[in-house]
Amino acid sequence: MNWFKHLTASTSDPDLMESEIRFKSKGPYVFWRTIEVLAKEDAIHEPLLINKKVFKQYFPSCSDKVLTNILQYFDQKSRITYKSFGENISIYCSKLSTISSNYSKKVRSTDEHSTDTIEKKLPLEVRSKKKEIEREEEKRNNKKHKYGEYNNVLLKDIELEKLKDKFTDWEAKIKNMDEAIALKGYTYKSHYLAILKWSKNEVVVTEPLEEQLKKQQKAFLEGN
Repeated sequence: MNWFKHLTASTSDPDLMESEIRFKSKGPYVFWRTIEVLAKEDAIHEPLLINKKVFKQYFPSCSDKVLTNILQYFDQKSRITYKSFGENISIYCSKLSTISSNYSKKVRSTDEHSTDTIEKKLPLEVRSKKKEIEREEEKRNNKKHKYGEYNNVLLKDIELEKLKDKFTDWEAKIKNMDEAIALKGYTYKSHYLAILKWSKNEVVVTEPLEEQLKKQQKAFLEGN
């Protein structure tokens, strides 16, 4: 939501006036700041599920106790729905949907089935767990394992699978690189790309077995 309507008559709103008497300026401040947070997070038709510490960052001038008391006050007045469970809270204002801008309504009508929108509707615990799993998956996919007799060749799982798909002699290629690194100290940022590069430059000459035997026989006779 880029903006919401704000009536000038709200200065004489009995609930806001009472909150100012009970909590001084922090009463109206918490109310309107909460509305702004809901608008910012586009939590217009459904409650906002948010971590308590994250939500508290929006109210630097309020202690945890004062903030909770004010939210409970507005919950009792049915102006804001406030629920606390564990490390998270649920915040909702039913009136926000009637005062949201037309721009927000248009965007929401065309974007309500987008991936981002669906993601926001997931409970906070589910979203956090999902991100944690994605991070672990990314870390696992990027992890390199050692190959070769001297453990010099480093390859990701997906890189090894690609080598298997590209070359029938993939084990020999890994062996050659492993020995070359051990012997000459070659260094590469990507051993996978290095193997591909080496393969392009390879010149393979395969002689018939009969020719190989003739050469061996000739060398033997010349030696004697």
